[in-house]
Amino acid sequence: MPESSALPLQVAEVLARGWTVITSNQRAARTLRRAFGLQQRAQARTSWEPPAILAWESWLTSLHHQMLLAGRTADLLLNGSQEHALWLSVISSDVATSSLRPLDALADAAAEAWALLHAFRGRSHLGRYPGNSDTRVFARWTYDFERRLKRGQYLTVAQLPERLAEAVRRNEVTLPAGVLLVGFDSQSPAQQALLAVIAEAGAEQGTPLQQKLDSFGRILVWAEIITAGAFARMHIEEYLLVRKYPEYREYKRRVKKLVPFVY
Repeated sequence: MPESSALPLQVAEVLARGWTVITSNQRAARTLRRAFGLQQRAQARTSWEPPAILAWESWLTSLHHQMLLAGRTADLLLNGSQEHALWLSVISSDVATSSLRPLDALADAAAEAWALLHAFRGRSHLGRYPGNSDTRVFARWTYDFERRLKRGQYLTVAQLPERLAEAVRRNEVTLPAGVLLVGFDSQSPAQQALLAVIAEAGAEQGTPLQQKLDSFGRILVWAEIITAGAFARMHIEEYLLVRKYPEYREYKRRVKKLVPFVY
């Protein structure tokens, strides 16, 4: 088997022990699952159980799904498009901002700020932070957004780490024997908090796998190339949007002011 397609030894060992491997993105998860399949074929196996290799968000979603099936929650998880539509509804119903355009850009900015707010565990600070006019607008949107989430019994991906931490403390989630993080350059405060609760519940945690393995290092380099390409495409698309909507540049500048205590 070529080295570039080999399954890292640390990953193979923890999978054999019943652990779950959690990657920082979907591409890394797909690559490791493919490497696992190639390993099984090299061992002349004709069938095998799918490996417990999941990207971070997919893992959180699977834990929430487990709770749904067990009747321990009734909240439905919104996908990206559904969350975007809800933000659009919130913004368009705000008389102070309903005339602003383009609304899609505002909804994207609000969703980005919402994700940052929860990733850095800053939700409790929003109401106490005086901020500026943009911060106050975002706070108003947030209150309405949360009201609609509660009324519809909805949940966003950004809220999952905190909700799952509560569920782990109440013993409402079945955890794996251990978890191994792969490809995380750093962890957000929300990720750190959830992993700490999981460790307290008895799940082991291996030393995070970084670029120290050559085969996986190539995966990360390739992922960086893909990311650079996506970044370039984003700037091209933004340039076209600026030409079509001159005010779009101003909206992008203002998104960083929505939650200034995060930056």
